[in-house]
Amino acid sequence: ITWLWKGRFARGKSTLLMGDPGLGKSLLSHWMAAQVSRGGEWPDGGSCEPGAAILFTIEDGLADTVSPRLLAAGADMRRVFAVQGVVDNKDDDEAGQMERMFTLSDHLGLLETAIRETGAIFVAIDPISAYLGPDVNSHNEAEVRQVLGPLSLMAERTGVALCLICHLNKGTGVQALYRAGGSIAFGAVSRLVLGVAPDPNDDAGRRRLL
Repeated sequence: ITWLWKGRFARGKSTLLMGDPGLGKSLLSHWMAAQVSRGGEWPDGGSCEPGAAILFTIEDGLADTVSPRLLAAGADMRRVFAVQGVVDNKDDDEAGQMERMFTLSDHLGLLETAIRETGAIFVAIDPISAYLGPDVNSHNEAEVRQVLGPLSLMAERTGVALCLICHLNKGTGVQALYRAGGSIAFGAVSRLVLGVAPDPNDDAGRRRLL
């Protein structure tokens, strides 16, 4: 296995990053994109291989949230790309163009092209359930696998490290792997599953555990 971040994010494979809203999952993915863009250092030792990063983010504004986070983390902004949608060229002029939501079920080939053209080695999809496709039930294991299976094969072909972000369900008293919102397939197809949780020993309520 070739590691982007040893023990956490592998090249050519998926890592599922899950946690409750507001704990910093998206922030972590943006910080990682910044480290990748400039070949930064990982906090537990080792250097990050430099390359481009592609971000899919539907819950955070690019101008007021994502860009400031990247800049604060010292990102090389020329190497970070955000996907906002897919443009259909129905006519030759701009007036004939129509933008629509990117979905993995319909546009995986476009993502692979973008990875190869930009030299991306890190892709974060936040949240993964929003990008499956309009006809995909995120709670149906077979349907989720039909989307994530080709995504995993694409990661192997390109060597990109995938960060799939998801929220937790409201289950209690079950193994952590079963807390991922939606189908168990999200965790089953991932090489690693990481959770973001508040540190119970931090009285200030600011520290997070990965």
